[in-house]
Amino acid sequence: MLATPLSILLLFGLVLLQSDARSDAGDKIALVIGNSDYAFSPLVNPTNDAADMGAALEALGFEVTVLLNADQRAMKRAIDEFGRKLDRDRGTGLFYFAGHGVQVRGRNYLVPVNARIRTENDVEYESVDAGRVLAKMEDAGNELNIVILDACRNNPFARSFRSARNGLASIDAPSGSLIAYATAPGSVAADGSGRNGLYTANLLRAMQVPGLGLEQVFKRVRVAVREATDGLQTPWENTSLEGDFYFIPPERRVATQQPASRQAAPVVSTPVDRQPQSAKVTDTAQPPAPDGGKDGPTLVNVTSNGTLVRARIEVYKSGTEQRVLWHDTSSTDPARNPARLELATGDYDVNIAPLEINGSEPREISNLRVRPGATSTLDVEFPYGVLKFSGLVNGALGLTRLEVFHAGTRQQVLWLDTSDTDKNRNPLQIKLAPGDYDFQVTAMRVLGSEPRLLQNVSIIANETRSLTEDFELGTLSVLATANGKLTSSRVEIFEAGTRIQVSWGDTSDQDKKRNPLPFRLAPKHYDVQVSALNLAGSEPILIEGVRLDARAEETLTAAF
Repeated sequence: MLATPLSILLLFGLVLLQSDARSDAGDKIALVIGNSDYAFSPLVNPTNDAADMGAALEALGFEVTVLLNADQRAMKRAIDEFGRKLDRDRGTGLFYFAGHGVQVRGRNYLVPVNARIRTENDVEYESVDAGRVLAKMEDAGNELNIVILDACRNNPFARSFRSARNGLASIDAPSGSLIAYATAPGSVAADGSGRNGLYTANLLRAMQVPGLGLEQVFKRVRVAVREATDGLQTPWENTSLEGDFYFIPPERRVATQQPASRQAAPVVSTPVDRQPQSAKVTDTAQPPAPDGGKDGPTLVNVTSNGTLVRARIEVYKSGTEQRVLWHDTSSTDPARNPARLELATGDYDVNIAPLEINGSEPREISNLRVRPGATSTLDVEFPYGVLKFSGLVNGALGLTRLEVFHAGTRQQVLWLDTSDTDKNRNPLQIKLAPGDYDFQVTAMRVLGSEPRLLQNVSIIANETRSLTEDFELGTLSVLATANGKLTSSRVEIFEAGTRIQVSWGDTSDQDKKRNPLPFRLAPKHYDVQVSALNLAGSEPILIEGVRLDARAEETLTAAF
C-alpha cells in the first residue's frame, strides 16, 4: 500500500440504504488504477494489486475498467468517463487506486507515472486531486459509492517539500459513508514484498467472506494488518453509515474464489535465489476411528533458528484455491505452537508464511493426507540472519531511511527509519532470510544528500551482519536585511550551476529564530537566490558557487 509508506486506503461510501442488505441491486461500476513504474520511486505491488482487485470485483458482479501505469491524462479521462457511467446507471460505484499519493496543504493527490514533481507547487499540476473522484460520484447521485486509495507509501518527495507530511490527510465522512485508510492519517505503510501489498491482500480476502457487512470487512482487515506488523500499521476508518452493504450477502456463495494467488499471504516475499528448505512430515498411524469418531489432528510446529516463531498457516482443499482455515502460531505461547488443526479426512495443501522474518519465502506442503485415527505432524524451520544497521549524521544518531531489496532487483523487502533520538531504534535489528540483498540508505534531514546503495550484501543464517552509514552535513544560514534591518525574503537553494532546487524557506522581519534562516545541507557547492518579499520592484540577489564543507557553519548576508 506515496506513504506511503499513501498506503492509504480511502473507502468512501455514499450510502442511502433500505433495511434490506444491498449488494446486487442496480448496476455496479468499478474503475481500478494501479501505478508501479515511477521513474523517481518505483513500487512493486500496485499493478498486481489493481489486477487482482479488478478480477475480484468482476467476480462480484461489477463492470470493471482497469488501468495499469497510467499517466495524468489517462487517469483524468478515465475518472470523467467513470462519472458519466455512474450518472447514467445510478447504481453502485467503486474506485480503486494503488500507487503513490501525497497530501499537500490538506488535500490528497494521486500521482501518475509521468509526474515531474520537484516542489510542492508542482503537485497540483502534475497529479490528480482525489477530490475529482468524490465530486464525480456526488454529482452522479447514485445510491452507493466506494473509493479505495491504497496510496500511503513513504513520500519520495519528502526532502524537497517544505511541509513534507507523510501519508494522506484525514477526510470527514459524509452522511451515509465510510472512509477507510490502510493506516492512520498522516502515517505511512510500506510497499509489500510479495505479490500484493499487506492491506490490499487482506482486503481481497475479507471481501470474499459471505455475510460480512462493509464495516465488518474493515474491522477484519484492521485486525489482520495490526497482527502482521506487530501494531506498527493500524488501519483507520471514519464512518457515518446508515445501513448495511455486503460484497457477498448472507446465505450466498460465489463460485469464483479470490483471483490473487495463495502466495498473497499477510506476509510474503519474492523468493531469494537459495536452496529451498523442505518441511518434515510425519504420519503416526493409530487404530481406525469407529464410525462417527474424530479424525486425528494435524500438528504444525513452526520454528526459526530452533526457536518458536509467529507464522500464518493457511489450509486449502488440495489443488484448489478454496481455503478451509487459517491459524497463527505463537513465538511465546507453547500452547499455540505447534498449532493443532482439526481437519476432516481428505487431502490438503498447507501454506506457511513466517510473520517475523523479512524476505522469507512461504513454504507450501502439497497433498497432505488426513486419515481417520492418524496424527500428522509438520515440522517447518525458517532460518534467518540479523542485520544490525546504524544510521548516523556527523557521527551521532541520525534520521535515515533504510530500504531493503532482493539483490539485483527493485523488489522491495521492507523499509524502516532509524531514529535520531531513540537508541532502541538506532541501530535497527532486522531479521532477514538468508540470501543476498541490496540496501539503499537515505539521510532524511540532510538536504542535497544522495542516497547510498550497498549492493550484494550477504545475510547468513544464525549470523549477525553489522552495517553503519554516516552522513556528513554542514549548516548554511542566510541573513536577509533591508536598510540594515531584518526583512522578509524567499530563500531558494539550488545545486550549483543548475536549476535543481534543493530547498527553500522564508526569512522573517520579526522573528530572529528565522533570520538568519539555517539549512542543514550535504557538503557541496550551491547557488543561493534571495528575493525580498516586501520591497516592490527589488531584484533577487543571486550568490553563486557557495562552498559548504562538512560540519562547517557558514552565514550568507543578502542586503537590500
